[in-house]
Amino acid sequence: MRIDQIELSGSLFVTSSASIILGKTKISSDSNGSISFTKVNNPTQKVIGSYSGSFTGSIKLPTVPQGAAETNILLVNGSGNVVYRSNLSLTGAQGNQGPQGNQGIQGTVGTQGTVGTQGFQGNQGPQGNQGIQGINGTVGTQGFQGNQGPQGNQGPTGVQGTVGTQGFQGRQGPQGNQGPQGNQGPTGVQGTAGTGGPAGPPGPSGGTGPQGAAGIVSGVTKILFGADAITGNIEKDITFPSPFSSIPSIVCTNTSTGTAVAVLKKSTTGFQGYASGTGTMMWIAIN
Repeated sequence: MRIDQIELSGSLFVTSSASIILGKTKISSDSNGSISFTKVNNPTQKVIGSYSGSFTGSIKLPTVPQGAAETNILLVNGSGNVVYRSNLSLTGAQGNQGPQGNQGIQGTVGTQGTVGTQGFQGNQGPQGNQGIQGINGTVGTQGFQGNQGPQGNQGPTGVQGTVGTQGFQGRQGPQGNQGPQGNQGPTGVQGTAGTGGPAGPPGPSGGTGPQGAAGIVSGVTKILFGADAITGNIEKDITFPSPFSSIPSIVCTNTSTGTAVAVLKKSTTGFQGYASGTGTMMWIAIN
């Protein structure tokens, strides 16, 4: 043990010779009690030789340096002498498990992370189920007068209405194009003759009124029509804008040549027509 790291308070009785270096002065004593002082320029030891005896007072270690790989442990034996051992364990037995600590306080919410990059486009999902029929929209404004449609099939004869009052004489309209001859319908019931009013003076001719809305035909629930361009002698597939509940009746004509178009096959969703020549195929489907 280095003597410069021990503070002694009391008296030390030395029974053998010993030397102590204080600064650059070595103090030596022998067994006869003689003391000598010698100058030491570069001392390398604080205590030279050995000493034994008894000490009365206290011992204090002001500073103890930290060790690195030392394994010796200082002990005091039954006689009061300081000894060391290197075969003792510095680690005690494992203690009992301590009690569960209290729940810590809730930590603050972290800041929002940055938005990740856009993922890849997913695969196309399967076709969804057919949606329910939407509600019927409001009636649109009256459109412009369309082209003259093909001659329709002769409808059943309606009930003979009552004779209306005599209207004013209108101006003579221009001669229309000759339409194809329709099928002869059955003769309607003869209505009763109205009473003849006095002839009024001829009034001025009025202008031509707008096209009236389509009348209701007895037994008809749905009518669709359209116009499609055709080139040469071809088979043209037509898809209805909306399907019928049952297969409709279809009439087609080529407006450029005036020839009829043959309907090869038809269904509730469309039909196939064979047209000759180049022009516009006009068609009407009634159910």
